[in-house]
Amino acid sequence: MAFRDAERLVLVTPRSPKDASPWQALSAGAFTTLARTSRACEGLAAFRDSQTVLRGDGGAESFRGCLVSPGGLRALGLPFACGRDFQPGEDGVVLPYRVWQRRFGGDASVLGRSLFLDGRWVSVLGVLGKGVELPMVAG
Repeated sequence: MAFRDAERLVLVTPRSPKDASPWQALSAGAFTTLARTSRACEGLAAFRDSQTVLRGDGGAESFRGCLVSPGGLRALGLPFACGRDFQPGEDGVVLPYRVWQRRFGGDASVLGRSLFLDGRWVSVLGVLGKGVELPMVAG
């Protein structure tokens, strides 16, 4: 997947001298501190792989998704088919393009609609552009 200004992107992960793995989680507190105090970054984003369950008229559907901090999709310059990114303090969902096509027939009227996702009601804020697949780092 191509990112806008890819040469400017940096992946930050903590390293433990006891663990040789390059992929470790940054705590929510550490991310919040980094986001608040960083002067070197234009934008910061936190991501976590997620298996998501959507329930509704079409039955239950499970798909791989990604939990993203507000503004994270915008910081990466990811395209949207329709709608927008999260705002701080906002609870909602940005649907993967393939789920939007399969479940909603590509109908843009899904924006603003409430969906039952992972046991709670959330509003659809946007739909990622075609070909955008999250998470980008998880294997």
